[in-house]
Amino acid sequence: MAVFKSKHGTWGFNIYVKEKPRIRKQGFKTKAEATLEMSKVLNDVSSGKYFIEDRHKNLLKTLTVEQWLTKWNDDRYRVETVTFTTYKSAKGYFKNIFPLIGHVLLKNLNRDHLRKVITFTIDKGLSEQTTNHYLNTIKSSLTYAVEERILLENIAYKMKGRTVPKSNPFVFERDDQEKLLKSALEYSEEINDYTPYMTLSLSLYSGLILSELAGLTWEDVDFVNNLIDCNKKVTWAYGESNPKAVKMLKTNFRRRQVPLPPYFMEELQHYKLQKSKMLLKAGIRIKPTDFVITYRDGGALHKSNTELIFRKVLKRTDITYIPKKTVMKNFRHSFVSNNHHSGMPILYISRLVGHSNYKTTSERYSNMFNDKGAKYVDKASEHLKNIRINSEQN
Repeated sequence: MAVFKSKHGTWGFNIYVKEKPRIRKQGFKTKAEATLEMSKVLNDVSSGKYFIEDRHKNLLKTLTVEQWLTKWNDDRYRVETVTFTTYKSAKGYFKNIFPLIGHVLLKNLNRDHLRKVITFTIDKGLSEQTTNHYLNTIKSSLTYAVEERILLENIAYKMKGRTVPKSNPFVFERDDQEKLLKSALEYSEEINDYTPYMTLSLSLYSGLILSELAGLTWEDVDFVNNLIDCNKKVTWAYGESNPKAVKMLKTNFRRRQVPLPPYFMEELQHYKLQKSKMLLKAGIRIKPTDFVITYRDGGALHKSNTELIFRKVLKRTDITYIPKKTVMKNFRHSFVSNNHHSGMPILYISRLVGHSNYKTTSERYSNMFNDKGAKYVDKASEHLKNIRINSEQN
């Protein structure tokens, strides 16, 4: 048996029992909590009450899918392995799942029941992605049941959902990018607050998604080397939970440094000076740990408000060919497009946007990179073009 600390900063433990499956639990906030739970499990093991044939023999006789899904969702939210938004989304799926298969005993659940849920989502006209969310929610709950020794196997394992049609990311043309930034600047000057302009321009120059942009603090900005250090994000949870939570980015490829043009860094310094003067009137001094992009009161960006500002800026332009669901992420797609057309290698673009490898970037933006061979083939063989068969001799 051993207590360990995961790479995400939470604690867990392993217990090895002769001729029994390994017992592994994690997600505890502190080492003390993990140790306490491990001692309780050890007591259950020694008394013969832990394993499925002893502990859950009577429970399985009455445990329904509805009861289990509810418990699983509450458990994972209680130990903070998911945000309130994810927790609430799952409860939304349950409203449709429970009338279909909620009454089924968990031990009797089979793939036909899951196909019933998939068929319902299709008949309801839900998207392929939403259908897969339903299926993956059930899959995750059954995986937890196996980990807790309530079930011996996950019947949804390797069960495939619907194929999601590939869509090409929307990119603003370069002329329209200029129009949007100009519109944002004019709007910012009208309200005497450069936050709208800095939000859009920083997104376009850095390729950060909105949650990363909102989590950027002044200590992450290197004015000497013209870099920003992307290492955390803000999550927005709608409901009773903390509406804004700052979390460190979990993986090394998401944590990255992004270079910015010197002229833009000068604008960022100007914005910091203006923001400092504005907050000083309210008796607030800017600290290194303060957010870079804030509202007038120094609070972090909010997703819905930022989208509203973006649409307001958009309406002030003559851009008409935009899709209905234009969001701030289109600036990230435009960032990729700008760097690709400037000749930047796909490997470096992949690092700048925080993808795990260049294949992810290539697949996501396949419409941009389809021409990568033809684009350079003439240039690559230019030095050979004079060595040709003389057609006049034939």
